[in-house]
Amino acid sequence: MYKKSSSLLGVFFFVLLWVQPNVFAQNKADSTELTSYVKMAKQAEANDNHEKAAHYYNKAGVYCLTTNQKEQAIIYFTNSAKHNSVKENLPELKKIYSNLGLIYLNLEQLDKSLFYFEKSLKVRKILKKESEIASGMLDVAFIHSELRNHTQVINIVKEALIIAQDINHSQLILICYRMLAESYKEKKEIKLATEYFEKYSAFNLNYQKTRTSEQQEEENIRSIAQSNIKDAEYKANLLVYELKQKMSKVKEDSINREKEKIEDSLKISEMNISNQQAKIKLLNQQKELDAIKLSKEKAQRATQRLYLIFGAGLLILILILAFIFFRNMRVEKKQKDSIEYKNKILQSAFIKLEENNKEIAQQKADIEAKSKEILVAMNLIEEQNSNIESSISYAQTIQTALLPNPETFQNYFKDSFILFLPRDKVSGDFFWFNEATYLDQNNKEHTKFFVSAIDCTGHGVPGALLSMIGFNALENIVLYKKILTPGLILHELHNEVKHILRQDTTDNKDGMDMALCAYDNQLHQIEFSGAKNPLIYIKNNELFHIKGGKKPIAGGNFFELMKNFKYEDTIIPITEPTTFYIFSDGFPDQIGGPENRKFLISRFKELLLEIHNSPMSDQAELLKLILEQWRGEEKQVDDVIIIGFRLYPK
Repeated sequence: MYKKSSSLLGVFFFVLLWVQPNVFAQNKADSTELTSYVKMAKQAEANDNHEKAAHYYNKAGVYCLTTNQKEQAIIYFTNSAKHNSVKENLPELKKIYSNLGLIYLNLEQLDKSLFYFEKSLKVRKILKKESEIASGMLDVAFIHSELRNHTQVINIVKEALIIAQDINHSQLILICYRMLAESYKEKKEIKLATEYFEKYSAFNLNYQKTRTSEQQEEENIRSIAQSNIKDAEYKANLLVYELKQKMSKVKEDSINREKEKIEDSLKISEMNISNQQAKIKLLNQQKELDAIKLSKEKAQRATQRLYLIFGAGLLILILILAFIFFRNMRVEKKQKDSIEYKNKILQSAFIKLEENNKEIAQQKADIEAKSKEILVAMNLIEEQNSNIESSISYAQTIQTALLPNPETFQNYFKDSFILFLPRDKVSGDFFWFNEATYLDQNNKEHTKFFVSAIDCTGHGVPGALLSMIGFNALENIVLYKKILTPGLILHELHNEVKHILRQDTTDNKDGMDMALCAYDNQLHQIEFSGAKNPLIYIKNNELFHIKGGKKPIAGGNFFELMKNFKYEDTIIPITEPTTFYIFSDGFPDQIGGPENRKFLISRFKELLLEIHNSPMSDQAELLKLILEQWRGEEKQVDDVIIIGFRLYPK
């Protein structure tokens, strides 16, 4: 039983901001994985290896969670927590306590959920990470809001708000403002509720603008980077041109130096010729001195001394010139060697540049070739996609033709609706309704109207194939075998689907979850039986939740452990106006909202309670609109089907 206690605004409000790491992680594996994890955990436990035991119990818990074995997951997570406590592994304990809190929340055991969220918060406070502490406080506050303890919610959230403001955590601040506004509204303190809602709206507007600014800045940085790449390419080409110019100038300088060397050699040769001419002149003078030797002996000795001094000076001059010449030769040789070395470096750099250009050209050619291959592959994929799309469209036509016309449902229940939103073109969810007659003990004819919402394993084409099997089996059981009690119909459907899919001899694990109602127009009552899926009905503004049986339809040999299980029947007499709802898990499991989490069954029930007095056709539109607003930019995670109808007493 679920009492109405919050406004329609509460339908759109989702408190828990942070999706805890490793919570509800997906792990698609064979069923043998669970046995392996448990075996390794017990071996480690026997060897007192607490760390290893904690690790494998945690993996077993995650596996059970992903296969919807929530009670078993609780056992394994609890064992993992015990071993992590021994090792004082606080980060893992924080995650496991949060996992247990979320599982109990999903099972609607709010007291236990609160217990584990509070344990997680205690660990967070020991770890002293402020954002984690604030997030844990909001987890605890959310459970108190579900328990309608609004004063406690306000006290806890105000404390979390102080922490969020100290660390300037925008998302946490937004959630705190929104929770305070909602809690004050529930306490009928409208002034404070309005004040915090205005704070939420203003802060959210500024936060969205900041995010838009950051995205624009990223675009600017990307544009600048592209511009810098183009500048770098231009500078590289300019550098190649300058390198070629410098190489040309080096060659020209080398030619000029060779020319200067030749000119220096000519000057030296001219100097040698002058020396030779001087020597010849000295010889001629000597002859003239010999001729007048006798008459000018004193003059001859003086002249000889003079020329000896001149010759010595000339020799010294020649030696100096020779030294300068050879020194210049060595300098020129060093310069030449240096120029040749630099030329080799430049030539090596030029060769390397040429090789790089060739490599770039080859890479460009390879990229163009791969681009052509990718284009061919894309064309092939487009052609294949077109063929697949055509096949799926045809499958949609077949499925639409097979299912009954939703408009004819009002022939059975005048005040009713069917909301059918497949995730893909074809659906694994489907609806079925039909009628059958029977004779009672007094040989009086009765008519029963049957309606069911069925959720097959998977979605898309595989789910649609399974839906066709389920539809035909239901028609056969009710119309030809004349089995007219909902619980017996589910039992017979379970056996037929198992037989059709040969689950006794294969590893096939496909099955269905469903809710089935039968309305007897003579007895004026509803009979209900469910395979995992529930029935919700509302009368006198009070909501009643009848759970389905724990065993699905078919689903593999695992469920044969429940051989003696019976699908229970519940009879609901129509003594006052009553609104009934049957549905798949597509709506409660949809990811979205400000915290990007599931809508959850508790919030879904609150929504139905909020809208149940509206006309049934309006309810379908409201449910569709709320689902779209909750989903936002997220994809639809599963097929959605909701059937609602209202009956009045005679």
